Amino acid sequence: MFIALIQLTVTCRTSKHIINDNIYVAEDTSTGKVPDSTILLDESKGKKLLKDCSGSKLQEKVDTFWTPNNKEYQNLEINMFRLNNKVKHLNDYIIQYIGIISKGTKYIYINAFDKRNLKDAIRVHGDLRLSPVIVCGGGGGYWRVLYDINLNQFKEVQFNAPK
Repeated sequence: MFIALIQLTVTCRTSKHIINDNIYVAEDTSTGKVPDSTILLDESKGKKLLKDCSGSKLQEKVDTFWTPNNKEYQNLEINMFRLNNKVKHLNDYIIQYIGIISKGTKYIYINAFDKRNLKDAIRVHGDLRLSPVIVCGGGGGYWRVLYDINLNQFKEVQFNAPK
């Protein structure tokens, strides 16, 4: 009973809470402007995360990986509305993210997949906190984007091919 009260107090003071170590769930996602489920991947998963089927050469441009801190993540979350012209209903997606440095610039790389595919993602990839979800095809249900943490801008939004 005491533990539940502590969790409630923490939840009321912050805009999100941590579930299973690195999964953050925002409390008010009714606007659809921010995702309500995000997973911070460990730096060691970076190379695997960037191996996608899009033909992107991003992996060749990455100098190193890093872990965004809470403030950097909050700035990302605040700016998610900027994606609304490209991605509708952000809270319909689960976001995996990792920090990358490319040509000296710090970015947060976002890998997103539709929540309707969650069971399949877990079946194929296992623990989503430990394994990047890489899917070929699937259209708008799967997308990636870079977020420049210094400019607070998104660039290179890529959706999967339909098949």
